[in-house]
Amino acid sequence: MHKRRHTLSIITALCVVMVYVPFAQSIEHAQAFTASTLSGLNKIAIRVDGISRDFEPYGLISDPILQRTREYLANNRLSVETFADSKQDPEVAVLHVRLNTNRNPYGFYSYGVSVEIIRRIALNNPQGGYISETVWTMGQTGVVVPTELSKINQIIDALVTKFLSDFHDQNPQVVSLEGS
Repeated sequence: MHKRRHTLSIITALCVVMVYVPFAQSIEHAQAFTASTLSGLNKIAIRVDGISRDFEPYGLISDPILQRTREYLANNRLSVETFADSKQDPEVAVLHVRLNTNRNPYGFYSYGVSVEIIRRIALNNPQGGYISETVWTMGQTGVVVPTELSKINQIIDALVTKFLSDFHDQNPQVVSLEGS
């Protein structure tokens, strides 16, 4: 019995590490030199990944997240484009909501959720061109029981709100429709 608990503890720890490491790497990457990376942003598309249909009974569903995020962005005077538009128009940034989860043998979920802004950066060469790069990112990790998966909705909303705060700091001329 003791050996089984020890094995399950190791498995749980590995699951947490598997979720945490990619987010730690993205945070380290985000701390590289950046300046005014959100300045001049006015068109954005939304992408949500990692939300399983198994989470629907617990209130964690992609479509409402997309709708709320679309409303937040529009209320903050960002033109919300389709994801297909982001592939055609280099001026369209992408707000990417990413969720990684691992379920342990006890039924708990370790999760990592992040919101990143990806922009195309023009290359200064005779042929032109651009690269896509994450210019802003923020995330959170934790552990929840399945009945608390809906709490991740509030975490995503808080991350989007933080992005909008940083966006307005770099674009003070843009006033939200809500006056903030």
